[in-house]
Amino acid sequence: MRSYLKGLRFAAFLIDALISTIFILLFSNITSAIFLKIFPDLPIPIYLTWAFFIIIGIAYILLKDGFNGKSLGKRIMGLIVIQENKKPCSFKLSFIRNLILFIPFINLYEIYLFLKNHQRPRLGEKITNTRIEET
Repeated sequence: MRSYLKGLRFAAFLIDALISTIFILLFSNITSAIFLKIFPDLPIPIYLTWAFFIIIGIAYILLKDGFNGKSLGKRIMGLIVIQENKKPCSFKLSFIRNLILFIPFINLYEIYLFLKNHQRPRLGEKITNTRIEET
């Protein structure tokens, strides 16, 4: 892997995380405000709204590379996730390769290895036999 690809990957991840966070905060707040006007004494719709949009945000992070191998961040940075057979990453493989990021301690180890050694693929990439290339 080229050394500058590490920076592109990190930038793509930050873009995807920012998109997910903005989506959650924007739509949860707007929907909560609407429910607060409709049901001023009932907090359950607000809790359900936040839970729904957090689940949608997590689903995006898990499935983001299944959109023809390119999340929004990867599209902007000119990257693609491909399988061994050169086909773009599927939703199933995207889920598996990104699920590692939600497992405590393993995710910290992944970040440490990513920052320390740009030649080593992530654990999720090893498991799914995928890699990131420039488009």
